[in-house]
Amino acid sequence: MEHCDYVGVKQLLHKRFGPTRLTEIHEQALQEIKLSKGQPIRELASEVQRLVKLSYPEFDVAARARMAIKALVDAIPDKHAVFYIKDEGPNTADEVCTLYERYRVLNGEDDRKGRNSVHAVKNRTELDGAANLQQVVTDAVNKLIEATGSQLNKLNAARYITIRSAT
Repeated sequence: MEHCDYVGVKQLLHKRFGPTRLTEIHEQALQEIKLSKGQPIRELASEVQRLVKLSYPEFDVAARARMAIKALVDAIPDKHAVFYIKDEGPNTADEVCTLYERYRVLNGEDDRKGRNSVHAVKNRTELDGAANLQQVVTDAVNKLIEATGSQLNKLNAARYITIRSAT
């Protein structure tokens, strides 16, 4: 059995397993990370922060925080949520998480339900305007249905008269 010192063991391990600082691999993993359906945003945030530290070890804390915010926002698949978060201008990954959670609550989204059709937070005036618009559209559709029914009745009556006179 051969005796080695620390440096010799380190060189042998490095030769066998490769370098331990694989920043390019961690950077690639950071770019490909996505928030899965039902996955808590805070769970993803901790993984993003870990990958940012491994990907950019030479950056200062403020630069890594900016990189973590960008990576976390890029990992969110819902473009409406991303717009909402970017509009608020978060300064930390924790703020991104809070804004994403707030967006989901305000839009009635729940991990147990399917995707909701509401895409933006609306104030009371917009909701009242939407209800009025919906009523106007409903009234117009009903008038169109009545007019179409009336024309069909006239066509059927004319066809009946044509068929009777032909016989």
